[in-house]
Amino acid sequence: MAHADISYGGSSVVRIEQSFVIIKRDYILTFLHDFLGMKQSDRDLFTEVKFQRIQKREYALSFVGLNKSRFTPLPFGFGRNRPLDCTQKHLYAQQWSREELQELNKRVRFDSLTALLSS
Repeated sequence: MAHADISYGGSSVVRIEQSFVIIKRDYILTFLHDFLGMKQSDRDLFTEVKFQRIQKREYALSFVGLNKSRFTPLPFGFGRNRPLDCTQKHLYAQQWSREELQELNKRVRFDSLTALLSS
């Protein structure tokens, strides 16, 4: 994320995923202005599509030299893709199954995750 203003979990070229987003402090207000400034409500236009529209506009502006590219996908993670590899140093995923959480807990041993899995 050295040069990006916003990095996101993009583990699939087909699906839009934004479950994990990191935004540089200097870009937060610009992003929120663009995101919240769209006329459609979240009910009428999925938040993922709003995110993608901002991203595409930024790419188009950078392509013609009017702006730098602000968006970059994170170089790790699984999103909704399976199988997970819980041995990786950095990872994120969506929609974990109980078995996947148990596998992760073998590695990280978080008290809160252990308590959740014990219930």
